[in-house]
Amino acid sequence: MYILLLIGKIYNGDKMIYSYKYKKIDDIDILYLYFDFSDEFFNKNSFNNIDDYIRNFINKNKILFKTGIITIVIGGSVFYKVWLNDINTDPIIDANYNIVNYNNDVDDSNSVESYEIVSNDDINKVNDNASNEVISNNNVTITDEVETSSNNGIYVNVLRSDNSYINLELEEYVVGVVGAEMPASFPSEALKSQAVIARTYALKTMSRGKTLTDSVSTQRYMSNSELKQLWGNSFDTYYQKVKNAVYDTSGLYLSYNGDYCDCVYHSTSNGKTENSVNVWGNYYPYLVSVDSSYDSVNPSFLKDTFISYSDISKKLNILVDDNTVININDKTESGRVSSITIGNKNYTGVELRNFLGLRSTDFSIDKNNDGLIFHTRGYGHGVGLSQYGASGMASSGYSFQDILKHYYTGVTINHI
Repeated sequence: MYILLLIGKIYNGDKMIYSYKYKKIDDIDILYLYFDFSDEFFNKNSFNNIDDYIRNFINKNKILFKTGIITIVIGGSVFYKVWLNDINTDPIIDANYNIVNYNNDVDDSNSVESYEIVSNDDINKVNDNASNEVISNNNVTITDEVETSSNNGIYVNVLRSDNSYINLELEEYVVGVVGAEMPASFPSEALKSQAVIARTYALKTMSRGKTLTDSVSTQRYMSNSELKQLWGNSFDTYYQKVKNAVYDTSGLYLSYNGDYCDCVYHSTSNGKTENSVNVWGNYYPYLVSVDSSYDSVNPSFLKDTFISYSDISKKLNILVDDNTVININDKTESGRVSSITIGNKNYTGVELRNFLGLRSTDFSIDKNNDGLIFHTRGYGHGVGLSQYGASGMASSGYSFQDILKHYYTGVTINHI
């Protein structure tokens, strides 16, 4: 076995891909493409088709390999992988290859949905957006990546994507999580609500004896150097804003009946949040549907997505064409699709969203000769806090306490 590693930095007008890394392991070529966070929060709309963007990027930077694995990394987490077989160098990626989507929510924001849910019997981790990359715990090293403080005396270990551990004080860790999970341009009260959620998640994870990572397998974390890469010239302003939000809520966490809450969240609801039972089958009295009327401020609150019959047939493993009968049978109380029939097969709305990579389960469908057009409202699973909803509430004068108690019914805000 041998490893060849080449690292490239990209400096051009469009930095959706800000660096790449090429490895050769056991004669397998692996190209890692490191993406900045998506056009949702950063208005990078120059490439609507990710296949075209990657093809253009590889050709432009003269990255040559005929067979291997392309891996897309966002915020330290692997979101897509695709195997390339005997592809000509011009173009490097042919017109027929499709990226396998491991994270249905990658195109929307630098926010990530937390899916860790506790069943009535034991821990039942639902992680439909988690990375498929397995990180080994063997032969890890401890590295200091940030300057820590001793605010409340609680320290956390974080397993980084390079297989090293960092140890840092809880509040400094939360700063790195909030910076990675929510746009720093959001109002301070929204950032404070995200800080309480991040802290609660960390405390709950550690209470279970589990390891925190820097990826969506738990919750994302970014070091100061990574935040500088993300925020550029705005780093000083944004870092201070995020740090203030974290330290203004220092030690606060959410509980229900004395236990840490499962603080799931999403980017944008459809105007109402969803009951957890409709998504994962488990009922939690604090994860029930509530109004979320501010979400429509998201520029892509309504979005049309076209998927060809060929792609749908491949993803569903059935034949779908313009003659196929499609019926939406039932919707949940929040207006999301509960049951749908395509041809002679039934799907839940959650299943279809996962299979097709839809933005949400609130959708309607139109047909044309070439495929289906999905008209979606909102973005994400819809359970718990809506980040755009929190931003809208904060802009309207609501406090972080108001926001948290609105989205998590009946919870208590406690101090460590």
